[in-house]
Amino acid sequence: MLLVLVACTSAPIVGPSPGVAVCESLHAAPDGQVADRVPNRALARSWIAETDSDEVLWTDPRTLRSIDHERVPIPAQTWSQALHADGRTLALAAGSVWIVDAEAMRVTTSRRVRGGVTGLAWVGSHLAVLTQTAVRWLDRGGQPISVTAIGGRPVRWGTTERGLAVLTEGDADTSRPATLVWSGPEAVARSVELDDVVAGHVPDEGQFGTVVTPGMAMNEAGDRAVIVQSDGPIAEVDLRTMAVTYHDERSGGMLPSVEAKLSDWSSVEAEWLTDDLVAVWGTSTITRIETEGIDETTMREVPVGLSVLDVRTWSTCEIDPSVVDVVITDGRVFARATGGRRSDDSLVAYDATGRELWRRFGHRRTFDIDVYGPFVYAAMSWDGWLVRIIDAQTGEFVGVREYRPPTLLVPGGSEESE
Repeated sequence: MLLVLVACTSAPIVGPSPGVAVCESLHAAPDGQVADRVPNRALARSWIAETDSDEVLWTDPRTLRSIDHERVPIPAQTWSQALHADGRTLALAAGSVWIVDAEAMRVTTSRRVRGGVTGLAWVGSHLAVLTQTAVRWLDRGGQPISVTAIGGRPVRWGTTERGLAVLTEGDADTSRPATLVWSGPEAVARSVELDDVVAGHVPDEGQFGTVVTPGMAMNEAGDRAVIVQSDGPIAEVDLRTMAVTYHDERSGGMLPSVEAKLSDWSSVEAEWLTDDLVAVWGTSTITRIETEGIDETTMREVPVGLSVLDVRTWSTCEIDPSVVDVVITDGRVFARATGGRRSDDSLVAYDATGRELWRRFGHRRTFDIDVYGPFVYAAMSWDGWLVRIIDAQTGEFVGVREYRPPTLLVPGGSEESE
């Protein structure tokens, strides 16, 4: 995940802005507080342009500058990273998997992996290496333990201390449905086919077909998963029994039907906010190819928007229809809301119920966001790097950097890097 922002106003705009809905019925939910303790250091991955490779280093999260000269070189540009809950054991992947001891600042394991690495995730003291058709389990030292066949390409996954839930795409040619697989390093895998969930390539939608990726959220207890689609029912899976229940409230409205039929890919994200609330957001990307006189290919990002799903009633509330990207931490939601072609994008903070806390207006070009401790980072790279460091609680600017930022790492699993 990259850090990236834009030129912004000098003071935060507090309170709901016109056209942004507030879910009054949800406001009994507790407001999360962003951690106010400033970490002394943060583990990071940095790309080296000259060698197209990575290095692991410790940085100051206040400034994004390295705090010492010691580095761990990785002989490739990695696209997946996963930091263990101990804060010091880091796994990175490209064609191989490297495990780094960040306290000793050395690579402890380097191992080639068959099948291409799609993602990494720590499950207790074991590393799950997701490939196109299987999960390969390694111990913390990088030694193989077992292999779990998952039958298809993984598109979403989540972990607990007990195991890993993987959503795999379906296959329209063979009529194989999307499947949810639950496994562990020493456990017998269990799976359930999701006949009413579309995940993967849909050849009869869009000019060249559409790649559809639903969102998946797991609750903190790790016994329940919710799969949300841009068009279709919500699937609720009891991970203890693999029983599936479908709920019809969600869909009808995440993507306008004409946009959905023209899109090239549609991606929905979902993440649990509280015991009963799930945040849902995403985008649909549309490609236009003009053939009158001059061939021209253009791409347009259509927001799914940000909504909150209440799993007690399976009702939803739309927070902001213009949101395209979200980072969630400590019960707070930090979002990029697109202003379209004629207006600036915004960086917006919400509480867990969707109440807007502050808003920063940015540049007409897109930016990426990330959060570490009490800081939000936003960066843009169109005309050289511009990174702004923002107080997550208040929205005040605390720093500016004009170079490519490192990727700050937090414990958990990762999907493919930007």
